[in-house]
Amino acid sequence: MSLKAKTKKLSGSPPSDSMVVEVDPMLMASYNQSLPPSLTASDRAKTLISLQSFKGSFPLTHPFASVLEVSLTDLEAKLMEFVPVGTPPEEEKKKLWATVLAVVMFEGKLKGEKEMWELVVEKARSWILGLTTFGKMDVERLEVLAGEVLGA
Repeated sequence: MSLKAKTKKLSGSPPSDSMVVEVDPMLMASYNQSLPPSLTASDRAKTLISLQSFKGSFPLTHPFASVLEVSLTDLEAKLMEFVPVGTPPEEEKKKLWATVLAVVMFEGKLKGEKEMWELVVEKARSWILGLTTFGKMDVERLEVLAGEVLGA
């Protein structure tokens, strides 16, 4: 569907650079209704699963944040509230945060798709347990922060 718009020149402005576009509100409303709806729970689970690394972690990226329906900026800001016991590398901290977010998302908002993601979460938890730079208290704190971000 294409939008047809009327244009008019602004008075007192150079003719080539001054156009105002007026879009019929009814036409715009019908156009907005034709946009694809947000992902279903099943599609969201499949997309999130596709982002898991071979080892079991998840990346803190724009596509990841998009699946969670939270901005990457907000996720990074919330991560700043987390102060681990040790001093892990920043990239590992981001992967842990994203992986915890994914697990909380699966177990909270996507629990109806459990048959699809059950082994994915098992692999993610195994990856988390294999980290030597984070303790159990670190992971528990991130789980609380993830619940706050996702409303889970």
